[in-house]
Amino acid sequence: MTAKTVTSELINSLNFEQPVNSRTAAPLLGLHYKTLERMARNGDVPAARPGREWLFRVSVLSVWFDKELHANVSDSTNLSEQKSPENNEEIPEQNPKG
Repeated sequence: MTAKTVTSELINSLNFEQPVNSRTAAPLLGLHYKTLERMARNGDVPAARPGREWLFRVSVLSVWFDKELHANVSDSTNLSEQKSPENNEEIPEQNPKG
């Protein structure tokens, strides 16, 4: 058995998910890889940079994306529930001066 085989077997036995770089991860989110790298640099998306390139776990990105999607849907729902003149909100009468 070679060292590479032992390492592969160990990784498989631990259910270790191999990280992917930004060029692989970005299309999964519909982003350009530079945009994903900028988001990682700003701390907007979960990532690690142990060397020169950003690394991502697809499963973590999936959870992050679901949370972002849910947050955006919640924000849209909250905005539509706010009262406005179009929603028959009473507008206080103004007393003319004079």
